[in-house]
Amino acid sequence: FYGTTIAGGNANAICGSSGCGVAFKIDTHGLITQLYAFCTLDNCVDGGVPARLSFDLTDTPIGLTSVGGTHHGGTLFKLATAYQNLFNCKCTTELCLLGKNPSGGLVMDTNSFIYGVMNDGGVNKTGGTVIKYTPPE
Repeated sequence: FYGTTIAGGNANAICGSSGCGVAFKIDTHGLITQLYAFCTLDNCVDGGVPARLSFDLTDTPIGLTSVGGTHHGGTLFKLATAYQNLFNCKCTTELCLLGKNPSGGLVMDTNSFIYGVMNDGGVNKTGGTVIKYTPPE
């Protein structure tokens, strides 16, 4: 069983005193292992407040964060042997075409395209959007 928390882990100015969240797994014996504590990197470039974990075609956990990243709009990440940032959301008050504030998990199709849902942003600024990430070849 894999999951995330939206609090706990590292506390800082970006996420607040309740923490930026963690990713974890629970094995068949009930042993809980923390996979990653978010906002570990300077200026929270690794993101924080993660949404639900999903899995890519190799069963590697992937997910979205709603804060942090290099542009402070959240991240798309995977947790292979270590944290790997795949994409940084970039939003300004005027324009946020890719959206922000992820909802739920991600889905990967057979061509390795990753899809996710954002609650805010998009063309109408507040209606949300669906994102599609194409991994580099």
